[in-house]
Amino acid sequence: MRASQLEAVSALEGHVATGRVSPTDPSGWVAAALDAGDVSRLLPDRPQIQFLTTSETFAVVARSEDGERLAWRRNDGEGPALDSVAGMIASTFGGAPELVAAALLGTDPNINGIDFALRTIVDLPGRTIRPARLGRAPVIGYDGTQLAFDNTARLAGPCLCVAGRDGWNFMVPAADASWSVPKILAALRSLSSHEGQPVHPFAMWKLGDTALLRVDWAEGAAALAVLGPVWQTLGEVGRLDRERENRLIDALSSYADPSTVRSALAIVQETPGRSGIAEFLQAVGLPSQAAEILDMRRGDHVGAKRLEHVPMKAAKRVLAAPRKQQISAVAYLSLGAVFMVLGFLDRDSLPGVLILVLAGTFLMGGAVLWQVARAARRRASASTSAANCTSQ
Repeated sequence: MRASQLEAVSALEGHVATGRVSPTDPSGWVAAALDAGDVSRLLPDRPQIQFLTTSETFAVVARSEDGERLAWRRNDGEGPALDSVAGMIASTFGGAPELVAAALLGTDPNINGIDFALRTIVDLPGRTIRPARLGRAPVIGYDGTQLAFDNTARLAGPCLCVAGRDGWNFMVPAADASWSVPKILAALRSLSSHEGQPVHPFAMWKLGDTALLRVDWAEGAAALAVLGPVWQTLGEVGRLDRERENRLIDALSSYADPSTVRSALAIVQETPGRSGIAEFLQAVGLPSQAAEILDMRRGDHVGAKRLEHVPMKAAKRVLAAPRKQQISAVAYLSLGAVFMVLGFLDRDSLPGVLILVLAGTFLMGGAVLWQVARAARRRASASTSAANCTSQ
């Protein structure tokens, strides 16, 4: 029928037990595959074509722009009714009326046979916008510190890193990379908690004109959302969508209020392509630049830097350097304490004063070295936390 997906779903729910409804195609038509139910009185003012199948035959009921109703059953055979229905289908979706008539008359009486036969002749709605398989090149966005991002990118690598706007950074897998997106997001979350900074790392995949969005906001808590047009299942989709919507609202609570997320989701369902996805991201406080990066081929990321993979063992070896610095700092502090005691016992003589000065030098040097070791230890520990997350 000529209607939006939202209009079709609203009209069919409550009248049809089970079925699926396609997104609205560019010509303004929507397709619905229904198992049962009387739809003859639904949206009577809209142009529509119904294919009604039984175990033995099928019928076609068509309603034109001006309200004219045409019907033909397989049992009627050739004649004016078939020619009229075939002509309306051909004029609505393109194709030759005689070929449409031959397809209706000669196809086996099952919906799959009718669908296949007609699609070779006319451009029926719902053909090219079914959900596709997940793309192999996700993009991950992160709004934490550069150090945390680089550490994770090296451990997840090889990957391409793109510096974004407003403090966001993005990584995409290199052609020779093998990624586990949940582990990378867990690593970014781990580094964020290490730094005491709440962030919401996210990942996106392409699904044709649609995208899949995953937002991680707490330990073990992730939200998934489909951005763009998808086929909707009557009856089930309302409950599932509400659950997913609520999880997404929780995930984006620090970026956008619930009403904004709900309205943005409703709009993006009817707006296919990069523009609709970018507008959704911008509305909920995520970077719209992710939609641009998602559409790029791996070699088109201008200004991207490639980071090679750093094995976990190499990351752990980084801990050895600050550990040695800490040992040296303890030695300096211990010597300073010993000299301080000796100098204090002989503080009235010149040698005692010199020993006290030497003690102060050792104590000051040990304190400085200890602070340097602590800072290096924190950086190395962050690297190791990310390594543990990406290797689990």
